[in-house]
Amino acid sequence: MTLLRYGFSLTTALALLVSATSIARSATPDVRVVRVPDGGVQPDVAVDASGVLHLVYLAGPPGSADVFYTFSRDGGRTFAPRVRVNSQPGSAIAMGTIRGAQLALAREGRLHVVWNGSNTADPKPPVRHGQKPGMPLLYARSAAGRAAFKPQRNLMTATRHLDGGSSVAADDVGNVLVAWHANALDGAEGEQARRVWLARSADDGATFSPEVAISPAETGACGCCGLRIAASGRNVHVLYRAATAMVHRDIHALQSSDRGRTFTARKIDAWEIGACPMSSMTIVPGVETTYAWEHDGNVAFRGNDGRSIEPAGPDPQDANARRKHPRVALGKGGTVLMAWATGTGWNKGGAVGWQLFANGVPVEKIEARDGLPVWSFPAVAAVGDRFVLLY
Repeated sequence: MTLLRYGFSLTTALALLVSATSIARSATPDVRVVRVPDGGVQPDVAVDASGVLHLVYLAGPPGSADVFYTFSRDGGRTFAPRVRVNSQPGSAIAMGTIRGAQLALAREGRLHVVWNGSNTADPKPPVRHGQKPGMPLLYARSAAGRAAFKPQRNLMTATRHLDGGSSVAADDVGNVLVAWHANALDGAEGEQARRVWLARSADDGATFSPEVAISPAETGACGCCGLRIAASGRNVHVLYRAATAMVHRDIHALQSSDRGRTFTARKIDAWEIGACPMSSMTIVPGVETTYAWEHDGNVAFRGNDGRSIEPAGPDPQDANARRKHPRVALGKGGTVLMAWATGTGWNKGGAVGWQLFANGVPVEKIEARDGLPVWSFPAVAAVGDRFVLLY
């Protein structure tokens, strides 16, 4: 014990540690646990500078769902009437859990939303050589005042075989970045040939350049896993799961310091498994960007010092439950809320678990709630002096 080295007695040292833990707990924000409105699933959230919580979610039949947007000015106690994002009814897909909508909040309050289109969604992506048209990657941005959204557009121009979910980020100078993984339109089939692709807009989403591959060709991409993109200033981060040799399902990070024009790649976590784990991940950008991912039945996030931090203790609902779909929010004073799904599977709901951390150390026991809907996961956000968890 470090305190003993400086002449403290064991009793005094333990008293100081207990006092420090108590201070950390007293400074830890409360967690408000909220149901997604309308029984919706797959929530994604963003909080603006004035503390307004912005939310998108899916509702309706899982094979032909709709994307809805709403907001809360009181930290999730009440929500405004919902607005449908997709201009064609039933053009989103919830099946598989990782194909739902994601949003980005941009300058002047504009919202950008992406999602995987359903089998009936239009417009369709291009095809070559008699191929059947696949599902489109759809994008919509809000009109002035966020009372409505512009008509949905497909962003796939040179890719096919959209599977795992897409992701969107925006910066403060009008750039909108949309990432997904797919096969090249004229390229080889299979996961080993999949790449992460990026479409860029420099005019607040009015137009997009054709997508370009940004991941190393040798890693492949796990077909039915999600990915995540986030932007902060000139820095852009992308997390995705590889499929190297079909068994190396490692988490890779792509990083850019020039607003997404060029990227470097590095491995964050290694996992050898001969199947797709249907996993998703989280990025919280900032001075110290935080990543969160799944590994072999557990979840972890990378702290400011580079350590991988996992929840401490069993889930109250099921001590042996496998944890999936980690979500992380950063609060004041180094506090972190991490949430995840447990007990879920194909066409099977489960529970949501969460734990609070201060400076990388758990300060509360794991808590849980039953009733996580089929095809869903939690979302978390820091709003003022508290955290909000939606499920």
